[in-house]
Amino acid sequence: MFRLKSPFKPTGDQPQAIEKLTKNLKAGVKNQVLLGVTGSGKSVKGDSPIFIKQGEKIICCPIGQLIDNLFQQYSHKIIHLKESEMLPVSQIKEGILEALSLNPITKQSEWKPILQLIRHFSPEVLYRVKTACGRKITVTGDHNFWILRNGEFVLLPTNQLKNTDYIPLPLEIPGIEKDLTEIDLLEILKDEKLYINGRSLILTTLSYKKSKDIIGAMKEYYADPSSRFYEIKNNKCPGLPLTTAYQLAYKLEIDFPFGHIDQIRIGPYSCKYTLPAQVSISNELLELFGYYLAEGSSFLKSEYFQIGNPDSFLQQRVKNALDKLNLHWTLNKSQDIIYVGSKIHTILLYKLMGGGAFSKRLPEFWPNLSQNQLAILLRAYFDGDGGAFSEEGRVAATTISKKLAFDLGYALFRFGIWARISKSEKKRKKEAWEVVISGNENLLKFKQHIGFNLPKKQKNLEELIRE
Repeated sequence: MFRLKSPFKPTGDQPQAIEKLTKNLKAGVKNQVLLGVTGSGKSVKGDSPIFIKQGEKIICCPIGQLIDNLFQQYSHKIIHLKESEMLPVSQIKEGILEALSLNPITKQSEWKPILQLIRHFSPEVLYRVKTACGRKITVTGDHNFWILRNGEFVLLPTNQLKNTDYIPLPLEIPGIEKDLTEIDLLEILKDEKLYINGRSLILTTLSYKKSKDIIGAMKEYYADPSSRFYEIKNNKCPGLPLTTAYQLAYKLEIDFPFGHIDQIRIGPYSCKYTLPAQVSISNELLELFGYYLAEGSSFLKSEYFQIGNPDSFLQQRVKNALDKLNLHWTLNKSQDIIYVGSKIHTILLYKLMGGGAFSKRLPEFWPNLSQNQLAILLRAYFDGDGGAFSEEGRVAATTISKKLAFDLGYALFRFGIWARISKSEKKRKKEAWEVVISGNENLLKFKQHIGFNLPKKQKNLEELIRE
């Protein structure tokens, strides 16, 4: 028998946890996992965004999406408990996963390893916690929060929070300050009805397998697999469906893509435009992404995308970017819209950032861009949707995409810029969201790191800061 002495007292829901732990020990229970006293598991809703570090890659996505994907992939590794499902991170091949967390001793943000992924049924009652700057999260009643109350840093469950409490939030979100050089289109477009140049794939596969093995695997997809095999091998066939390439690789028990990935191009069956399997991230591409987010739309059936804005300076920057990317464009002068007819580019923009105003979002890879790359994208976006308003003392952008608004808020955190996210109070036919940057420190950081390409907007920003 022994006793532990400590100057610290249990806080939050720790007293209830200790009581339950003690009760079970006395009852002879040998193995215990206390996920939450009420059975809710101290959880957040599945749509809550989370930052995860995986090696040198940073992911920002809804926590439910991350957990559901891993639970599906490793269903045989799941531990089923009475009220929950648990997946030990040690059982997944992705390796160490880390979450951005608060160190209550140093009061600094740190990357901390995740040990377990846990999924529960939602209780009937959930709590929404909203900060004055517009951040909000929906959690269970016994989820713990570190808060500042009456000058003391204390740990309390959600149902004990008050409007006068202060919740610590990070001053900035750390990133990997190394340029992202390319994005993998084979992964992004793997489910699309697109084709690859099959010859390099066939020739590479022949170093692993015999011709008859490949032809045998192709029987399921072609009426005359032998003829199609030699057509592809001799470069007499325009392409091999991307989905078929993955299925053939699976049947032949080989990894795809493998070797010579630099020789693989993706596109429609027969079309002017194709893209390499790994697309280089150029400044022009990032600028195009920014202008598309602000002013663009994709039309999959008609196989074109458009960017519309009446400002001639902005139009010229869009045209310059398209020229550098070797994309032919046409300008409808009466409507101030630039059109680009390319199926592969239209699909890519749609997949990465959404097709219309309601569905817009930052591309999934944005946390892995360097500050300089992210600034190029954001600068182009604010050229279109944003502005500096001296009479209001702020820089602001308006979007009808709630997802994009909060994405922008997180992206600005990369530069230590605090933005307020809120519904627009202006009367509109459609609900809109405002991303507002105010306060001299935030405005100076915006000017230093991002700013505007458009001279008149940049001038307004400089005048705003001088006032």
